[in-house]
Amino acid sequence: MTRYALVADLNRCVGCQTCTAACKHANATSPGVQWRRVLDFEAGEFPDVRRAFVPVGCMHCADPPCMDVCPSTATRQRPDGLVTIDYDICIGCSYCTLACPYQARTKVDRPSYAYGARRMAHEAEREDPERFGVAQKCSFCIDRIDSGLAKGLTPGAAPEATPACVVSCIAGALHFGDVDDPASNVSRLIAENEHFRMHEELGTKPGIYYLWQRKAAGGETPAAGGDVPVLSADEPAGVAPRLQSSWDWRAAANFMAGGSGAGLLLASTLAALAGAPLLPMALLAMALVGAGLLCVWLEIGRPWRFLNVFRHSGTSWMSREAMAAVLLFGTGLPAVAIDAPQGHLPLAVAAASLALVFLYSQARIMQAAKGIPAWREPAIVPLVVVTGLAEGAGLFLAATLYGPLSPFGRFAAIALVALLALRFLAWRSYRRALGARGAPTRTLAVLDRLRPVFVVGGHVAPLVLLGSGLAVESAAGHAFALAGLTAFAGGWVLKHTLVTRAAFNQGFALQRMPARGAGTSAAGIKPGWRIEGSDRAEERAPVPQPTRGDGMALQTVVPKAESSLYYFEPQAETMPRRELAQLQLERLRRTLAHAYERVPHYRRRFDELGVRQEHLRDLADLRSFPLTVKSDLRDAYPFGLFALPRSELRRLHASSGTTGKPTVVGYSAADLACWSDLMARSMACAGARPGDIVHNAYGYGLFTGGLGAHYGAERLGCVVVPLSGGGTERQVMLLKDFAADMLCATPSYALNIAEVAEAQGIDIRKLPVRRGLFGAEPWSNQMRAELESRLGIKAVDIYGLSEIMGPGVACECDVAQSGLHGWEDHFLFEIVDPETLEPRRMGEAGELVITTLTKEALPMIRYRTRDITRLTDEPCACGRTHLRILRITGRDDDMMIIRGVNVFPSQIEAVLVGIPRLAPQYQISLMREGSLDKMMIEVELAPDAPADLASLSAVGAAAEHHIKSLIGVSCEVIARRPGELPRSQGKAVRVRDLRKS
Repeated sequence: MTRYALVADLNRCVGCQTCTAACKHANATSPGVQWRRVLDFEAGEFPDVRRAFVPVGCMHCADPPCMDVCPSTATRQRPDGLVTIDYDICIGCSYCTLACPYQARTKVDRPSYAYGARRMAHEAEREDPERFGVAQKCSFCIDRIDSGLAKGLTPGAAPEATPACVVSCIAGALHFGDVDDPASNVSRLIAENEHFRMHEELGTKPGIYYLWQRKAAGGETPAAGGDVPVLSADEPAGVAPRLQSSWDWRAAANFMAGGSGAGLLLASTLAALAGAPLLPMALLAMALVGAGLLCVWLEIGRPWRFLNVFRHSGTSWMSREAMAAVLLFGTGLPAVAIDAPQGHLPLAVAAASLALVFLYSQARIMQAAKGIPAWREPAIVPLVVVTGLAEGAGLFLAATLYGPLSPFGRFAAIALVALLALRFLAWRSYRRALGARGAPTRTLAVLDRLRPVFVVGGHVAPLVLLGSGLAVESAAGHAFALAGLTAFAGGWVLKHTLVTRAAFNQGFALQRMPARGAGTSAAGIKPGWRIEGSDRAEERAPVPQPTRGDGMALQTVVPKAESSLYYFEPQAETMPRRELAQLQLERLRRTLAHAYERVPHYRRRFDELGVRQEHLRDLADLRSFPLTVKSDLRDAYPFGLFALPRSELRRLHASSGTTGKPTVVGYSAADLACWSDLMARSMACAGARPGDIVHNAYGYGLFTGGLGAHYGAERLGCVVVPLSGGGTERQVMLLKDFAADMLCATPSYALNIAEVAEAQGIDIRKLPVRRGLFGAEPWSNQMRAELESRLGIKAVDIYGLSEIMGPGVACECDVAQSGLHGWEDHFLFEIVDPETLEPRRMGEAGELVITTLTKEALPMIRYRTRDITRLTDEPCACGRTHLRILRITGRDDDMMIIRGVNVFPSQIEAVLVGIPRLAPQYQISLMREGSLDKMMIEVELAPDAPADLASLSAVGAAAEHHIKSLIGVSCEVIARRPGELPRSQGKAVRVRDLRKS
């Protein structure tokens, strides 16, 4: 037999992404679709930091769950083990995407291009319409393999017969061959090295082997040595579990309406056997089932191929559900068509039996989706089944207000009491089993937020109503009806949550971290996961890492003991998103009316576009209103955009005006109070608590940072040390003497403080300060790691703009540190394409646009921040419901175009900070060399690095190579000795554009 497999040597992979680029070139995948990716795993705390680059893609499993669930048989497996897709018969249901634990499948519904609507020549030539609306995945370059075999070549040995990613690997980390051939290259590598396969505990038998350490002589495994606990709250981008986006409300509607319809048909049939009329409720039941199936039909990518859903009844529960539905309608419709009160009972009984099969198939559809931990838990099957039955009984009970069914009310009420008890037990069993086996932390957080609503609203309330109706006959009718509706609604809330809110995918994991050169291996990590043991505190403290039964170490995102959840304004911070949207709409209407009435600029712009506050029916209508840019404030200098007279103002702030007239912002007394509240909320979100000492090194004066942090900390109940910027030696002394708990500063100045402390021989990591609140300038994750290692703190990001309010518009939580919570009760956030200004969907990158909702003195309507980022409304482990602004990658007005290549300073920083022997102090100079642009970067060596001329030259050359390789632009890098570059006491000046001088 032949079984092709891929071997990835984790000690050799350098994360260059060449394999990704080669795969994209060879397979012409759509923008944003990568069949071969390289993930970046990082774990541990300074100085014991472990890092691994991990190639991932389709694993071509020996037991592929994607093939088992596929209803159309489009996914198949060849005798040589390669898993293929037949685009001609795939219906685009995305079931395989959810079944895959490796996030290796994608679906593109319509063409997309690298530059928006503009299609480049090569994109037009290589566009494949057959791929739209269907599942697609890595095929290990089957065409190359088959072509090579036809020529007598050996895949894995001959480049022409080997996958493009393997051939292109510059580090020799990827290998391909026949794992069933003991003499093959991959078999020898597997025999000579310690290895693992990702998520092997799921039983898929994946076809990618990861080598993590060479076997010692005699075949014994060397001691790992140096293992460190991995309990960081960080979730590396693209590694931790993410909320699935393949099935939306339409798929949820199938489970909701279909399950209710099946339960109602069974209840109606049982009542008909006791003498009740069958027609009205049975017809409603089949209408619900049909509505659910219609919603699914609307979601699939190739809806007119729907008949292919019946092709795989052997293993696909989706095929079985469809067959049960056809038979259900085939027996149910004739049953109600019979001209008799009870219809045709034998056919009705057959239809009810098929309804049970349909409901059971729905439950098994979820369980078979191995890629979604919340679904594959076996306890979900009884939960879904009994929920559907309870929903049906609830609807039937509500209908007993209808005269002919009223005699059956007490019988239905007693049945519903039993079903609600069973549903509660099934829910409790499911939640406990999920926690005990392990699940994404965010899944458990969603379910825990659902619990009070589901238990109280879906069980306690209907049971109280049922008890009242059974005890007081005169109130029975309406009590029973309301109890039935609440029980029914509880089931729908549960299913909608399971499908659209709790369905986080498997994520990625490493069983072992690689040895890396002369180092030693360490325990693996599984970011974003949690197992709930009997002692929950063990998960929060830095103790030896919890493991699964398969030895897989777990990385959690639950807060450490010092990070217990705390809210400054609990009701506002945890407001349900539906209520939050309604509040935004009300406040937005008031803001638009206020701006139109009080600000001539907005009145003129609104009139030009023909829009008014009354035209705002929902939040999406805001896109019809004008955008505001910084030049509008400069043109109106100083007070032309103010909505209040000067007599009602209490404070003015302004920018430095180094690039033109300063932008002036004003605040009323209510604005200042609101700003203080939001800064207090932000600081609490970042981990500050009442009574903490806050060392404030933000600049005071016209800059908003210093006073914003000052009044926010006092509002929270903290003790403020108002140092402002400068006098760095004194900053270090007072940090030590006053024992501050939190440091507030720009990230560049915080590094300056660390340098001065080190020069004074003070180990700042041993001081009481445990958190840093950093903002006012862009900073990368690499800079975060540098700050945390140099200062011994948890570095938290805060965001704000003077034009909007100042700091406190958004802030990271210290629990997850995975995006800034934007306070949506005071601001409305949008993402637009920076060129076309068209709106971008949630999760897509673009320019951040903000509208104020509560500002009196200076309302801002759709202000273009120029910051490039993404938004997410996925649940956060801290419990706050406000959407998150993901890390800002740059500003579109900061973008540098160097010889046709777009470069952001943050990209340069990310590369430099990751190079050993370099300090995070740099300055970029842009110059003109003849007719071409030139970029020169000055960067400092780390204090402990050799500083002789040869070392300076070598480090500079290495930095030039890394920037060229990772960013694609040539530059000159000059390495300087420590302390030679100018230091900032506020915002660092990173770029000097000398081309204009």
